[in-house]
Amino acid sequence: MVQRYGGEHLVWLRLTSHVTSRPVRAYRGQPARVDHDRHATIEGRVDDAALEATIGRLGWRVDGTNQPRASWSRAQAVLASRSA
Repeated sequence: MVQRYGGEHLVWLRLTSHVTSRPVRAYRGQPARVDHDRHATIEGRVDDAALEATIGRLGWRVDGTNQPRASWSRAQAVLASRSA
């Protein structure tokens, strides 16, 4: 739906992965090693101009889903839209 109606540029996302290494000393028969702490940061931003243009083309309400199109029947999509 996003690609069909041109909404793929509404949201900007950036995923940044961080790795921090720290040495761990040998202790009680365990060898010294290096531990790697990993975490990620996700940033998101809505492109207001693109959103306004999409709303202007499609109407005041825009719904989206990450479900594949083939997994929804038309009736399910209508019911989901009405209950959103």
